Amino acid sequence: MTMLDIAPWQLGLPHSEWRIYQLEAFDDAQKALAAHDVVIMEAPVGIGKTAIAGALSDGTETTVLVQNLGLLNQYKDYGFSILKGRNEYICVLDDKVDDWRRKYGRIPTAGDCHFSHNMHACPKCDVCPYFIAREEALTSPRMACTYKYGVVSERLQKRGGLIVMDEIHNAVREFLGIDSFRMTDTERDKYDMPKFPLLDFGANGDGDVLDQPSLYQILGWSVNALSCVSQINLFDEMSPTGADKRKVFNAITDLQHLLYAGDEIFYKCKITETYSKRSGVPIKEPVMEIKALSPKRVYNRVISGKDSVFMMSATIGDPTALICNEFGIDTWHYKSWPHPVPPDKRPIYNIADYAMTHTNIMHDPGLYKKQAARIARWINSYTERDHRGIVLTTSNLKVGKLREYLGPYLKDGRTTFKLSERGMGLQDRINTFVTNSDKGVVHVDTIQGWGTGVDLRGDIARYSVVAGVPLPNPVDRFDQLRFETPEGRAFSYAYAYNSVMQATGRVTRGEKDDDGTYLLNTGALADMMSTSPLAMRFYSSWFKDAIVKI
Repeated sequence: MTMLDIAPWQLGLPHSEWRIYQLEAFDDAQKALAAHDVVIMEAPVGIGKTAIAGALSDGTETTVLVQNLGLLNQYKDYGFSILKGRNEYICVLDDKVDDWRRKYGRIPTAGDCHFSHNMHACPKCDVCPYFIAREEALTSPRMACTYKYGVVSERLQKRGGLIVMDEIHNAVREFLGIDSFRMTDTERDKYDMPKFPLLDFGANGDGDVLDQPSLYQILGWSVNALSCVSQINLFDEMSPTGADKRKVFNAITDLQHLLYAGDEIFYKCKITETYSKRSGVPIKEPVMEIKALSPKRVYNRVISGKDSVFMMSATIGDPTALICNEFGIDTWHYKSWPHPVPPDKRPIYNIADYAMTHTNIMHDPGLYKKQAARIARWINSYTERDHRGIVLTTSNLKVGKLREYLGPYLKDGRTTFKLSERGMGLQDRINTFVTNSDKGVVHVDTIQGWGTGVDLRGDIARYSVVAGVPLPNPVDRFDQLRFETPEGRAFSYAYAYNSVMQATGRVTRGEKDDDGTYLLNTGALADMMSTSPLAMRFYSSWFKDAIVKI
């Protein structure tokens, strides 16, 4: 029997047949891992990346990193022991649960555990859902957890074997977000910490790289701040106050590790508009932000002790710019597989008449209305009246303009999707749209955040319009500093155009009609920046094959 004759169930997978390209992708990856430390695979939606990772784990200690709970649950179906974040597991210490329910109206989670540094000391650890899941996952030959847990867990980093990094297109942003610290003045004042140092640091107070004297000032502040949350009295030990203090203590401790690492560190402390958690009223207050400029330190921590690294995503395009340069990977094997859905069943129409850049909009504010009219004409002509869709752009301002102008142009009962509450978070907006069943609605939102784990299969949404490309922010100093480095500049473009591919891919899930033909799902590109020669440089070939000019 050759590898191409093997059945999925023989490798521990829960199905009897391979999808198109799936077995070939597994075979290629297995051979490449025998010869390379790092293997990168682009497998468009419909091939089934989870099954490929599951097949590679057969007989090999394997750790999978993902971004969200939806992806974790997929791995659970493939026999992986999954570990969610602490806040997903309720506390089972009866006295504490009863006390919190009675006094504070909520149930504590493992994230509130006052035995967090020594869970064996908890008298209920043997029945604690988090403790059980953690021990089961870390001792399992197949485990899956979030990227964040992969960064913070020393026990996970001691596991050997294969590490699989799913949705690798988002890993750089994920690692930069993990290797960061943010605190508002309200949070600082709550624990009587010293005032933030270096207010309005950098030109116009927009932040900059810390020099050595400034770094020492931040370190000094962290030492004093840590002392304000290091003591938890017996009364507070099991209360929300004590739980919050422990979280702040851990966050400042992590900040010190970041400051001592020796990497370039970005610092910003500026008066910023925030929202009061109690009243929901916007307030202006100092906010401290500290971030690493490079994800290399976090990446090296995650892969420490592993024999090999397997990275995969539906959208990669340029692995050098999107991944390898940022992580400092010198050699790798890369393979891109074709899309299993024919291009005529996933067409992406080029309807762009305008480049929606900051300069162009400042010169002609009427571009908002012109773009909305163009998008509406396409929706009216190329989609069924009952079909639901999404229109994604790059800022809340542009979202507001499109919602305002699209409505009057839509025909045949189509309407813009109305959100019931203002100030909703992104995940709440996504959930509200996904669970809604109104026909013919067009949801307008930011393109950021719709690229991972948002499954718009079936009639949830049948088309997607990209109205803006998330190119580097010209006024954000952190983005500017990263853009000034060769790897940061290349990544900025690669990530922006990867977001375009991800956004249109939300509606193409490889589904089939009753007659066995692929379900028609469409996309549209309504910003000329998404159809430029630079864009084509970073798009995958299967994506370019589907673009149709009208």
